Amino acid sequence: MYKIERIALVRDLHTIEAEIRPIKRALGSPWTRPMADEQRNLSYLRGQATHLCAALAFLRGRFHQRPAGWTEEQILAWHRQVTEQLAARYAEQMAGVSP
Repeated sequence: MYKIERIALVRDLHTIEAEIRPIKRALGSPWTRPMADEQRNLSYLRGQATHLCAALAFLRGRFHQRPAGWTEEQILAWHRQVTEQLAARYAEQMAGVSP
């Protein structure tokens, strides 16, 4: 089992969601200037949010996404890989917390 500090993971997900909202608002209104930087930032943040949601779902024994054309083994492998990557980052946060 993965030792992930879920509270920190959810906190980071909420932070990302708060960062996404104003970007989507700006992209949804008429553009008065080039918006490539906002589009790149939104794409990056959405990817980060997807990974956090996938890890949370996987920790509950579920899948966040089931892409069409993927086998169950591919879906499981992707969720496991994402969760393992995040486990290293969130396990480090737990090491600094005193019991």
